[in-house]
Amino acid sequence: MSRWTPVVKDIMEDCIDDKLDARHFPFLAGRSQSATYHAPTSARYGHWHKDKTQAAVKNVPRVLVFIVGGASFSEMRCAYEVTANNKNWEVIIGSSHILTPEIFLSDLGSLSKED
Repeated sequence: MSRWTPVVKDIMEDCIDDKLDARHFPFLAGRSQSATYHAPTSARYGHWHKDKTQAAVKNVPRVLVFIVGGASFSEMRCAYEVTANNKNWEVIIGSSHILTPEIFLSDLGSLSKED
């Protein structure tokens, strides 16, 4: 395991603990975790159509993280670790693409140098 921890892990943990600054993350203001949270279900159809042998879907609050410009494998691992450490939350991470060392260097080389 590496010693370096991506900053996005701290942001995920602070989001779950409701410690993010409202000036930087205004879209999270006023949210609170409800202990009685239940995902919406259809009163019209109920659950008669679902296969009873299927495993139950996790019914927990979710943190959605999207990284523009690419996410590294370390950042994806952080989402897994935060989800594993907080059983009552799920972190879903997405990105415009996955960064590998080769892709990072090619992206870096494609930047134009204007003086």
